[in-house]
Amino acid sequence: MTDLSGKVIIVTGAGQGLGLGVATYLAEKGATTVIAEFNADTAAAAQSELTGQGLDVLGFECDVTKRPDVDRVVAEAIERYGRIDGVVNNAQWTSPGVPFIEQDEDSLRHSMESGAFGTVRFMQAVYPHMKRQGGGSIVNVTSATALQGIFPRAAYVASKGAVMSLTRIAAREWGPDNIRVNAYGPYAMTAALEMWANTQPEAFEALKKQSALGYIGDAAKDIAPAVAFLLGDESHYMTGQVFMVDGGQYVSPV
Repeated sequence: MTDLSGKVIIVTGAGQGLGLGVATYLAEKGATTVIAEFNADTAAAAQSELTGQGLDVLGFECDVTKRPDVDRVVAEAIERYGRIDGVVNNAQWTSPGVPFIEQDEDSLRHSMESGAFGTVRFMQAVYPHMKRQGGGSIVNVTSATALQGIFPRAAYVASKGAVMSLTRIAAREWGPDNIRVNAYGPYAMTAALEMWANTQPEAFEALKKQSALGYIGDAAKDIAPAVAFLLGDESHYMTGQVFMVDGGQYVSPV
């Protein structure tokens, strides 16, 4: 089992949903986990919930579309802990799905700013600290939809496709600094998806069949262990890779 004791790891967009599930698991595996969350109240609630379980977690308000916010979180983590061993770039604004011909530039720009550019900002902010300390692991969150071209999600797909490419570029450039950069595409239950399932049970059953394993993963139980592996020492010889942690959704009929 992956042991993250002694590691300081930032997880963006971790106040709820997939990010919170991942942050919780990493903390349970011994990591000091820094939650960077757009909503201040959500960040505080997540910190309170996890520290109440005896976990080492610190929450910060952070808008990943603003470089000063990103730089502040990284600076405060360094000031408090002296190092940053890992980052999980989970934050992503999701726009309403529309046909490609109707895709407006504002939604596309916002999706890219939160996902692709937010990922770039955190990667660049932690790079000098990871280089100074002798290495680190960056885990970016992409999606199988970037490979499948799922309709009608042009803005989201474009952002996740950019994340894939950026992952490979950074892995090649930063390998000599012992900084590993990988990405994974999750297929997980969220609070919003659960609410939709309760109102549209037949459609939800059809959605589950998109996974070869026949179910949508749980963030903490099914997704987070793979993320922990990418952050841990066992994956020290892996970089520039894109993994689908999706129960076979990518290889199943869409």
